[in-house]
Amino acid sequence: MRLKNQALTPLQALVVILALFVFVGLGYGLYRVAEKFRHQRNVRASISKYLDGLRGQRDVLGQAVERYHAQLGFYPPNHSTSRTERASLNPLYYELVGTQWSTNYQSYRVPNAKETIKPETMEKIFHMNSFSNSLIGPSWPTNFANGLGVSGREEGEVILMGLALRKRSARKLTRIL
Repeated sequence: MRLKNQALTPLQALVVILALFVFVGLGYGLYRVAEKFRHQRNVRASISKYLDGLRGQRDVLGQAVERYHAQLGFYPPNHSTSRTERASLNPLYYELVGTQWSTNYQSYRVPNAKETIKPETMEKIFHMNSFSNSLIGPSWPTNFANGLGVSGREEGEVILMGLALRKRSARKLTRIL
């Protein structure tokens, strides 16, 4: 019979240490498997919420485009030369918010923006030299994006369409993925 304070032999100590490693390893392995399944479940749920948000943004943008079409009788022009350009560099923001032609500066401007866009820049980037939803200043054309949460983001020399995804949602999805 062993006494309570009696030291273990080196072999017994080795067996105890190995047993602890095995139990800790098994526990950690089970934790990793369970965590993997939890993570996959969260990713699936987040992706569907994210896609629902994108569909909602698409519908909002579609409403603005349809209002444009109803008033002007045609859809916003897009003279991009490739599918990639059509998706990323297009004049949709300018067409939906409307532009004002400044005869003094010989350029277009959008509401709430200091910078203007010259026809040469439009030709280079959008492959067009005028906007359809435009009036000569001081008048402003119809802003079809008003109240829809549509915003512009500057990219190089132009402003591109942006629908603000909630930063919190985007960060959460990025952290989960």
